[in-house]
Amino acid sequence: MKVFTFSFNDNKGGAAISAYRLYILLRNSGIDIKMYVARKFTNDDNVIGPTNNLTKLIQLFKQKFCQLVIYILFNKENSFISPSLFNSNWHKFINKSNVDIVHLHWVNLEFFSIKDISKINKPIIWTLHDMWAFSGSKHLVYDNTYTTEYKFKLFSNLITKLDYFVWKSKFKNFNSNIIIVAPSNWLANCIKNSLIFKSNPVFVIPNPIDFDSWKLLDKGIERRKLSF
Repeated sequence: MKVFTFSFNDNKGGAAISAYRLYILLRNSGIDIKMYVARKFTNDDNVIGPTNNLTKLIQLFKQKFCQLVIYILFNKENSFISPSLFNSNWHKFINKSNVDIVHLHWVNLEFFSIKDISKINKPIIWTLHDMWAFSGSKHLVYDNTYTTEYKFKLFSNLITKLDYFVWKSKFKNFNSNIIIVAPSNWLANCIKNSLIFKSNPVFVIPNPIDFDSWKLLDKGIERRKLSF
């Protein structure tokens, strides 16, 4: 079995660390796997980042341009927003390959566009690390708007308009063949109740832990050591 894993980073940030740990686990289990990233921090030969300065420059421009526009329009406190509109054409590379499974993780900051994901014709497993994939443009929402169709109002604020257009693009382009993985029951329930992924298979798989570095200890003994 041949697997391509995609994550914005390979080992920096919570989602990236989880993605990298899972990639290592699968590789050590004998899976033929490669990891593709927008920014590479490890020395792992099977993690593939941008190969030339032009590619790096294009990725950086897309990322910084969107961040700047969002900062100007929505202010700093609302800057954790991803329109994901710039096409990267990753789907062309994937569709021409002999890969069996595409495993997506956190692919925002213009690494993948919504249409890029929709044009992949290989089986997709998507591990979600936040709420972006099934909501509007935000990565975290505090209401249940993702359970119903976003409504466009002519005189609504800019962020509501952006939410509507991004959600509408996902609703139109994402299909029910994507297998969704959630690291927690709470996120899985959100996904199952969402209008975008209500028909998709959803599985709960907790983030992996390296038992060579971590082990289970007696809670009572450790609490006494720490004076809890």
